[in-house]
Amino acid sequence: TEFVEMPDEVLLATAVYLPEGDGPWPVVLVRTPYGRMDTSQIHVGPPAIYTENGYAHVAQDTRGRGDSGGEWDFADDPADGQTTVEWIADQPWCNGTIEAGGFSAGGMAACALAPGAPDAVRALRSEAATPDLFHHLVYQGGTFRGIFDMWLTFFGLEDHREEFLEHRFLDEFWEPYQWIDHAAEVHTPMLHIGGWYDAVLQGTLDGFRAYQYSGDDGARGRQHLLVGPWTHLEWGVSDLQGVTYPDNATLDLDAVRAAFRDYWLKGESTGVDQWPAVRVYLMGALDEEDAPGNHWVELDDWPPWSYKEPWYLDANGGLGDTAAPSGSITLTIDPNDPVPTKGGANLFVAAGPLLQYTAEERPDVLTFTSEVLEQPVAIMGPVTA
Repeated sequence: TEFVEMPDEVLLATAVYLPEGDGPWPVVLVRTPYGRMDTSQIHVGPPAIYTENGYAHVAQDTRGRGDSGGEWDFADDPADGQTTVEWIADQPWCNGTIEAGGFSAGGMAACALAPGAPDAVRALRSEAATPDLFHHLVYQGGTFRGIFDMWLTFFGLEDHREEFLEHRFLDEFWEPYQWIDHAAEVHTPMLHIGGWYDAVLQGTLDGFRAYQYSGDDGARGRQHLLVGPWTHLEWGVSDLQGVTYPDNATLDLDAVRAAFRDYWLKGESTGVDQWPAVRVYLMGALDEEDAPGNHWVELDDWPPWSYKEPWYLDANGGLGDTAAPSGSITLTIDPNDPVPTKGGANLFVAAGPLLQYTAEERPDVLTFTSEVLEQPVAIMGPVTA
């Protein structure tokens, strides 16, 4: 372990793993608040994944976490990440090419250093992460997110809560956290991996679009998006809580990651240049024979081409393709007895495609139901009402 000095003299604990033989080597950097020695697949990964494939591996505790000094704040990740990259590039065991990547908060650390990253960064990888903290991590739809509040508690960072609550609008306070606003300064190819039931999925989708179309040379047109039917904690698998998708939903993400970094850091012909810009899993019914869906779809863009189909509500709970007579429904909501969240894109509570019958039966929930559809309909992309 090395202790790398930041511009303000704070020291960050940094583990370095080198392959056997003589270097220098390309380097994979993972910066994480979850512990640099965490060898779980989704966080840092066993060092052998990298070293046995000809990469030096650097895993760093982010500021204020693990054995690193200072106090944690996402706002420090851009400068800390770029300083660490410069330190790596100066080491005799680095050949001058680096991939920075990570999962969840580790993925956000990679997003943070992306704008204006040193030229040594040749590839970036962001999984279950967002470069837009205001809209997708802290205030979703204008509401302070419970998952962020619980995340602060999980890390013993409750002292930060009041500061975030004081800035419920997108004011200058958020400038250090809105890395997506600096897409034009990103000049690196990037692999974005998301899950349909991940808590920050929309941020993953937005990050892909921002860098694909507004990125600088090197980033623009060189972004890849991969989204599976996964939750934040059930990654790359087909068996979720109470729901099992076909085996094709399981991906060898280590192989995907390796192909991406081998292409951009080693110049190997791994087929990345033939990858579609977008690959997503189209979910379908799981208990119906010959039901459509449940396969991977390759697209040139996200969201995909679509058309708008107007549907109309009526006061009897119906849903149709023609306008119903005007009417009204009175709905009484008791804030002391809120509708429970069940499943969906969440963290710290059950996530995924759970049945909603118990919620739909409540008197404070409205449902509008159409006639049975005559044929399947693929619904992809953002849904608005």
